[in-house]
Amino acid sequence: MYKKLQLLRSITNSHAHSKTSIILDASKHIEDLKRKIDVMIQDIDAARDSDAQASLPNMVRVEGQEKGFLIEVFTTRTCCGLLVFILEAFEELGLDVLQARVSCSDSFHLEAIGAKVNEGVDQGDAEGDLALEAEILEFMKDSKEPYAFPSKKELLEAGRMDLVDAIANRGGWLSLGWDLSDKDEEEQENGKISLRFAIETQ
Repeated sequence: MYKKLQLLRSITNSHAHSKTSIILDASKHIEDLKRKIDVMIQDIDAARDSDAQASLPNMVRVEGQEKGFLIEVFTTRTCCGLLVFILEAFEELGLDVLQARVSCSDSFHLEAIGAKVNEGVDQGDAEGDLALEAEILEFMKDSKEPYAFPSKKELLEAGRMDLVDAIANRGGWLSLGWDLSDKDEEEQENGKISLRFAIETQ
């Protein structure tokens, strides 16, 4: 019995000498172990949930084309800032986005045509495009929907006629893959802007 008590005392790191105290320390030690095991089980469950989310279908596809690359990114989940993050990654890679179409309601789907900044593009024009993209990104970061391209109406309401003019001078809204569904209502309100875009994009 004495040897068993000493063994129990050693296992539980107890400094007690009496039988009752050793057993009490052992009981506390067991309770601590149970709590640690519960925490470990919770951590394992959380890790499994995280792995399940990470295993959701995602796709990145890059296809060479005559002019540049077709880049497609799809994920079943979308998150705030994902579009900005991808565009910044393109910029870091030295890719100029020539056209882009984005859907980011429930899932996220991006189709973009990109080319190296120096491929088939005048250096001055390329630098101007990058500067414009940087300004648009800054605008998006401060907007209510930082993961979505601003519409022409949103830019006008924010007083950013400079961006509207710059986009028109770079080929208009379609060159960026923007949806023009809001143009009719807006252009009816301001025929001068409509005429100006028609002249500048020809």
